[in-house]
Amino acid sequence: MKGPVLDAARALIRQIVEELKRTLAKDVRPVLWGRVDRNRRSPLKVARNLDVTRTIRENLKTWDPDRKRLLPARLRFYARVDRHLPWHVVMLVDCSGSMMDSVIHSAVLAGIFGSLPGLSISFSPSTRP
Repeated sequence: MKGPVLDAARALIRQIVEELKRTLAKDVRPVLWGRVDRNRRSPLKVARNLDVTRTIRENLKTWDPDRKRLLPARLRFYARVDRHLPWHVVMLVDCSGSMMDSVIHSAVLAGIFGSLPGLSISFSPSTRP
């Protein structure tokens, strides 16, 4: 692909990838984040990793009896188990003369897959005798 066809393909790929990211983010992100590891601590302050029990226990000295509130000086957080799903997609495309239209479609699809986070892709052209 060259010139305006390549520019159009790139614009189409960008649009589809953004739509896929927006659509799948809610379902896929928690799976890729991993589960809480209650045996490890983390300095990263992420609300979903808050270790409430340890935070309360370590901050009992900051209890304010007048307001009847705990004023924590330091928050404690759990770490998360890193989960990486190494997905590698291999696309084999027939590049014979009768299948020339499929080469363009395959290139666009490979561009979409290659732009998605968490995927690596190999694009392998093949010609039949």
